[in-house]
Amino acid sequence: MVLDSYFNYIDTQVHTAVGSKGILGLFERTGDELFLNDGVYSLWSYDTANPVETRTSPGQQEYGSHPFYMGKGTDNNWFGVYTNLAAAQDWWIKNNAETGVVSV
Repeated sequence: MVLDSYFNYIDTQVHTAVGSKGILGLFERTGDELFLNDGVYSLWSYDTANPVETRTSPGQQEYGSHPFYMGKGTDNNWFGVYTNLAAAQDWWIKNNAETGVVSV
């Protein structure tokens, strides 16, 4: 994790139940899938008129500035992660359904 006044970099993994679809949530989304697929999701601190998310770089603006995501843990209980970060953000999601590891 790198934090300073102009740059924040967080590289982490969450462990979900093997075979689960990964994590869901993160922000107000306009796509048609509940769980987050592999790709980049961009958050800016203003609302927009429902762009279609393509999960490619550069990411399409999705509304939200304090992301919250959740998933089904390895013990089959659900967990949630809240990030208190209001700056513009790019979230890179990589799922591995075989191991249940999600790189966030």
